[in-house]
Amino acid sequence: MDPTLCELRSRLTRAEDLLAAVGTCTRRLAWTSRWERCASHIMETLGKGADASRAYLFRNGQDADGTVVSTPACEWTAEGVRPRRRSRRMDRIPVVGVGFARWATLMEAGEVVEGPVHRFPESERRILNRRNVRSLLAVPVGVDGCWWGFLGLEDCRTERIWSDAERHALLGVSAALGAAISRQLAGNTLRERERRYRGLIESSPYAVWILDGEGRFAEVNPAVEALVRRSSDEIVGLHFEDLLAPEDQGRARDVLGRVMSGHAGSLEGEFRIVRPPRERRLVLVAATAMREGSTIVGVHGISRDITDERRRDEHVRRTQRLASLGTLTSGVAHELNNPLTAIVGMTQLLRDDPALAHHRPMLETVVREARRTSRIVTDLRQLARKSQDEDADHGEVDLNEVATHALRVRRYALETQSTRVDSRFAPDLPRIRGDQGRLVQVILNLLVNAEQAVQEMPMGRRIEVRTRRNGSHAMLEVHDNGPGIPAEHQERIFDPFWTTKGAEAGVGLGLSLCHSIVADHAGSIQLDSGAGRGTRFVVRLPLMDRRDPGKGRNGMKRPEAPSAEGAPSVEGAPRESASGEPSQESSRETPAAGPEGEGDSGRTRILAVDDEPGIRQLLRTHLERQGHLVVVAADGAEALRRIREADGPFDLVLSDLRMPGMDGEELLRRIAEDHPDAVRHLAAMTGDVTSPTVDRIVKEWGVEVIRKPFDLQELDALIHRILGSD
Repeated sequence: MDPTLCELRSRLTRAEDLLAAVGTCTRRLAWTSRWERCASHIMETLGKGADASRAYLFRNGQDADGTVVSTPACEWTAEGVRPRRRSRRMDRIPVVGVGFARWATLMEAGEVVEGPVHRFPESERRILNRRNVRSLLAVPVGVDGCWWGFLGLEDCRTERIWSDAERHALLGVSAALGAAISRQLAGNTLRERERRYRGLIESSPYAVWILDGEGRFAEVNPAVEALVRRSSDEIVGLHFEDLLAPEDQGRARDVLGRVMSGHAGSLEGEFRIVRPPRERRLVLVAATAMREGSTIVGVHGISRDITDERRRDEHVRRTQRLASLGTLTSGVAHELNNPLTAIVGMTQLLRDDPALAHHRPMLETVVREARRTSRIVTDLRQLARKSQDEDADHGEVDLNEVATHALRVRRYALETQSTRVDSRFAPDLPRIRGDQGRLVQVILNLLVNAEQAVQEMPMGRRIEVRTRRNGSHAMLEVHDNGPGIPAEHQERIFDPFWTTKGAEAGVGLGLSLCHSIVADHAGSIQLDSGAGRGTRFVVRLPLMDRRDPGKGRNGMKRPEAPSAEGAPSVEGAPRESASGEPSQESSRETPAAGPEGEGDSGRTRILAVDDEPGIRQLLRTHLERQGHLVVVAADGAEALRRIREADGPFDLVLSDLRMPGMDGEELLRRIAEDHPDAVRHLAAMTGDVTSPTVDRIVKEWGVEVIRKPFDLQELDALIHRILGSD
């Protein structure tokens, strides 16, 4: 046979074998998810198809100093050819350092290294000759635009000239390998990102979920399970409406419908969910459409429980509203109390006039309505009090005793209305620090509220009062079996002047007052109410810190009030009954007391100071009828002038505290410093319900203060206590 023809047939057969090898290699690389698994097979297929002595793959890396090194990844050798000797030194070959800088330059540019070895530079021949390499073809492997490594074929038999077909075949396998490596790296990156994303979602404190196109849960994280108190197996497949409160289902359907329809890319809203057993929680939901191309296939979103946050915000807003009310009260109550004092006092004078006996029922009505107005002002005064130690008489309080006392006050009224009252008090309940009188008022108001609620029940009326300990707090619960408070009213239940009852049941300050007093004790009050389960108010108060019983709520030492020998205590002032009427003790007739033989014909000399003409007229008229010698003054300056001009000492100076010019506190100080012998006793009156001046005068001066509006019997009792001590 013609030798030329035989050579052509040999080349054709080798080209066909190489083409088949390339096809096999590219198919394997296209379908594999890990190129390392098929690398050895590819090297074998490629080496045999090219009739080479060796086929190998090197990958690049860097040493700690940044030097580029090449590491053998895979090698195939023909039968009888010695494989590469593996060693630690040969596993990381510094390409430039061993004389192959030309290779690095060419391959970084995407060029191939080929030809008989005797044509290579001396630095390369020296190493290649050791391995009996007579010819080689090496092509770069690129991954994402970077030189990743190289593929090589070596011939140890002949000084082979590599054909274009062989060169392009090896470049084709190199490209397929680079694509497989890139795909695998991208997959690894994607899986790592997914792992991190999954870990982030799984550990997120926020509820993350996915809805399918029908609005059913397709995937949820553990926070969703905790939020709705169900397992993921129970949740997946549920329609989102199955978790919502009935009244919010329609609104949620509209919101998510807008997202699913593409009318809104994302929306946010607040919805109520119902979780076992029957607890409602307010949840903030942010939802975004999921798209595949231009098609919306579902909704993914994040939810957060904002129930406690909203309660805190509402507590802050309510406190701010009460603070605003306090500011208003500070300015208005004084102006209300002054005319009320004149109205009550003068009406009592007219009522006691025998000539007007036939008008007494109408005058009694005037007094009663004025006292009703006075009680409103008193409630405003309580709401206006600041949370400061000097504003309240805080001490050790047994909450069980407070509740017992409040029940004792209301028990008769409740029993006459066929209302059963059950009490369960925790034994050995630790004490709290607070104002016992104000805490009694809280429980009384809650009892009255419960009493009014159960009146709507035809039979089986029941109220339960319970105390218990919860960690570092004492808990008081007042529970009634009334009809419950509608959900739409519950958010406003503690607002001042807000009520669903008629005027005969009050003006809507009772629960506001409870909230204010409890807040002043660093506590909280919560409402739990619903149709069919009545209403429960839960008061939470911090237990007393036993490490320092002298500390107030803010941790500061309480100042001790200076003692005044023989000074009457303000606690001795007469009290109003629950109906607002004076108590029997304060209603008794009190004689005008005073030392015999003093003043004008032995009468008691009183200087009354007030800037209100009506009050000055009332004081003069009433006190003179009681047998006193009365001098009046319109302000502090006039009072000092009256004292200087008097022909003898005054037995009592009774002064308003809030007056234009020289106020009452300055007047009392000037009398004590400049005229100590001209006045025997001092007393004050005030309609200012929030000023700390009153407490300061009581503590520092030992002076009794009567609060406006007062009854004439209260005034008589005050004078009797003060002058009767002589």
